[in-house]
Amino acid sequence: GGPVERLLQQGKGDAARDLLTRLAAAYDGRTYVEILRHGMAVEEQTEGAFLDLAYRLDLPLVATNECFYPTPDMFEAHDALICIAESAY
Repeated sequence: GGPVERLLQQGKGDAARDLLTRLAAAYDGRTYVEILRHGMAVEEQTEGAFLDLAYRLDLPLVATNECFYPTPDMFEAHDALICIAESAY
């Protein structure tokens, strides 16, 4: 996570809002609030606050996820590399 997420985790919502406001001013029109859903506890704990901040500050939301291969037919190659890396088969 980034600095805004860390502030939210610490219960410092006002500081998180202030930081995000400064970032939005510095990167005018190029600041987005990213939402991830990997099933991690920290994501579940901070998602609501991120959504609130995005709406209050009128910042666009972007939903992202990790991408490991560009097309579905690359799954087998990716899976093989994971097996090699983890010494599993």
